[in-house]
Amino acid sequence: MREHQSAGSGTFFPWCSTAFAALCVVASLWAAGEGASVVARAQEQLARAEAEVLRHPYLEAGALLQQRVGAERLLHARIEYQKELSDRGLPGVPPRLLQNEQDELDGQLRELEGTLAALPARRFGVDPLAGPSAALLTHTPFHAGLAHLIGNVALLLFLGLYLESAWGRARFLAIAAFAAVGAGLGYVFTAPQLTRPFVGTSGMLAGLLPLFALYYVKARGDGFYWVGLVLGTVWLVLPPLLGWQWSLDAGGSELLAAAPSPHLTFGAYAGAALGAFAIYQILRLTGLPAFSPDVEEATPSHAPDAGRIARLRARGKLEDAFVVAGAWARREPESIDATLTLRELAQQLGRPAAARAALLRAVRLELHTGLLAAAADHWLELAASGVPREAEPAMLIRLASLFAETGDKLNARRALRAALDNAGDATRAVVAGRVARAARDLDPQLAHDAAWRALQSTEIELEERHSLEELLAVVVPKLQTRESEPVAATGGTRPVPIDIETRVRVLDAIEAVPVELDESGVHFSTAAGQKKLMRYDRIEAVSVAAVQGLSERPVLIVDLVLDWKAAAGTKLRVIRLRADRFDPRRVVPGVGSQVEAMRQMVSIVLARSKGTPLPDADAARGMPFASFAELALYQRLVLMAEGPAAQAPAQGTPEAQREASRSAAPEEDDEKPAAPPEMWELKS
Repeated sequence: MREHQSAGSGTFFPWCSTAFAALCVVASLWAAGEGASVVARAQEQLARAEAEVLRHPYLEAGALLQQRVGAERLLHARIEYQKELSDRGLPGVPPRLLQNEQDELDGQLRELEGTLAALPARRFGVDPLAGPSAALLTHTPFHAGLAHLIGNVALLLFLGLYLESAWGRARFLAIAAFAAVGAGLGYVFTAPQLTRPFVGTSGMLAGLLPLFALYYVKARGDGFYWVGLVLGTVWLVLPPLLGWQWSLDAGGSELLAAAPSPHLTFGAYAGAALGAFAIYQILRLTGLPAFSPDVEEATPSHAPDAGRIARLRARGKLEDAFVVAGAWARREPESIDATLTLRELAQQLGRPAAARAALLRAVRLELHTGLLAAAADHWLELAASGVPREAEPAMLIRLASLFAETGDKLNARRALRAALDNAGDATRAVVAGRVARAARDLDPQLAHDAAWRALQSTEIELEERHSLEELLAVVVPKLQTRESEPVAATGGTRPVPIDIETRVRVLDAIEAVPVELDESGVHFSTAAGQKKLMRYDRIEAVSVAAVQGLSERPVLIVDLVLDWKAAAGTKLRVIRLRADRFDPRRVVPGVGSQVEAMRQMVSIVLARSKGTPLPDADAARGMPFASFAELALYQRLVLMAEGPAAQAPAQGTPEAQREASRSAAPEEDDEKPAAPPEMWELKS
């Protein structure tokens, strides 16, 4: 049988039926161990109650005790008791004594019922007295004995290997669940008021076996079909006929003298068959989920799947063909033919989501097998209606390189942008770095955006950060010159220049040394020795970065930006604090580490000024600090301003110094002279 062989070859494994078989083994062994002590205790209680009712046969025995003793035996004991009273001329039992004896017997029976209720078979099995409940499903893993367990598990694995691979896991679980519920209901409706609880998978298997016979009816020449069908039928039918009522468990057959009637088990079988067939019909007619309604054609044959699908399509049974194609694609996940056939049928049935999913899978397979031209064509067809979110960034980057090699730069750029958009949170920085490198010569703007997105991550390594900064140093000049590059005229039209919106401003920085932070602002000392106060409400942004080239090791720079929201073309006024010229522990006393003192100082300024943290919230607070290869690169990328690569302490235009004097209120006379700045450089 083709589907059976496919399932057994490793392309499809019946995980659901195998896992449920394992659950049956575990649950049954646990129930056997748990129920042994309970059965022994119940046996003692039942024996005491039996002796009590035989000694006093005039008492009401109750249904359970009457079934244990037997109606004829109890009637005979009562006749003998009445005859003895008559022969001896004794009166009956006084009412008060009779009531006391009855109360004592009732108490023993209640204790017995409580003990029996603790049995796993009664806790999880189908009890006719309780009516329909969750036990309609929970009864299936528990079995009454080892033979019951082994036979049912073997039949479950056989049916699961065939039916789960043919129907799919979701449909197999749905049909099996309805068969189990049908078995429980059938037992409830046919059982008398008092009987044993129903447990085990026999009822569920009785619902699956007829469907197996119908679904694989064309496999009559296959020996596996007959072996499974005949042995399964014999296993389910013969034991009840012989009185082996394994599914009817009272926690130990020795508790009850009378064996239940075989029709109880067959009632459960009938209910299971009805339940399984009903949900089978609903699934195949409604297509929720899609289900093959053709019993004869949806069976395995030795003909290729493509031939079966062609015959079904010729007969107009597209739904059946779609199901067969889906099973083909699941069994042979590396088959491009199966995937493309599934996609074509999905299109014919008007299922665009399934068609797009199949086409995306075909692109993956074609890239994997080296069919690059077919992968490119199918991707263009798929992307014409939008790039799916399920497309992996790695696949998109590979497609971009493929398009770039063939000169199709437009689609290469589209694939790279889609890779950047589809990257998840966990891989965003890695994908952005790869996109930036792939777009370096293809699209400078995209390379710039991707590199900057990667640099905003706090998880990239220092070497990767430096590599991306070097890439930005290459693409930023290209962006600045693209505005003046003409576009080649086509059809005699006038060239249209490319307009790139930028926020480049002229940097005007004044270097200072912070002295104190208070509620009003930042107290600092300028290079001229003047002590000033910069109010928090004037600080619009706080930028922090480690910059190389200013000293032997990277130097941490803190820029208090006054005009962050100013338009392009204006001056960007900055109060620059270089960490190699002051000790932050003097500004934030009580902190032992210089790095931690710097973090706290920046956090205080950000919190009180409500300024924008730059380059981002984490980097500004040193988690970790952003790093740049040179000062000009930092100023261009973070401050979006152009200025000298380095400035002397006294630099700053007269206009900027006057503005700083206006915006910084002079402090009152400070009796203490400012402490001399101490050198501190950020270690790499």
